[in-house]
Amino acid sequence: MADTTQNEQLEKRAPETPELDPIADQSMSSALLISSLLLVVTLVWSLYDEVIGQRPWKSYQKNFVDTYSTFLEGAKKRQGRSETEVKSSPEYQELNQAYEDAAATAKQKTDPIDEQVKRIDARIAAVTDPFQNVRS
Repeated sequence: MADTTQNEQLEKRAPETPELDPIADQSMSSALLISSLLLVVTLVWSLYDEVIGQRPWKSYQKNFVDTYSTFLEGAKKRQGRSETEVKSSPEYQELNQAYEDAAATAKQKTDPIDEQVKRIDARIAAVTDPFQNVRS
C-alpha cells in the first residue's frame, strides 16, 4: 500500500478544467467583419448587375417608347378621321339601322324570358336561406 501512495505522489496530473469553448472563449469579430464585408460587396455587385449590367437595352427601350408614342398619336388622328368617314357612309347607316331593328326584335322576345327568370330567382332566393339553415 505504501507503493501506491508513493506512485500517486510522483505522478503528475493536469488540473481538471473543462475544454475551451471556441465560441465563448474566442473573439468572433474577425469572422463577423469578413462576412459583413462579403455581404456588402455582394449587395453592391447585385445592384450594379440588376440596374446597369444585365440591361443594356434600357436606352433602346426608352427611345422606342418615345418614337412609337409619336407614331401612335399620328395614327390616332388618322383613324379618327377614317372612323367619321365610315360612320357617315350610307352603307354603314343601313347596317346600323338593320342592327337596331334586329336588337329591338330580339328585345321583344327576350324581355318575357328575363321576367320569368327574375321570378324564378326570387323564389329560389326565398327558399335558399331557410334550407341552408336547416341543413347546417
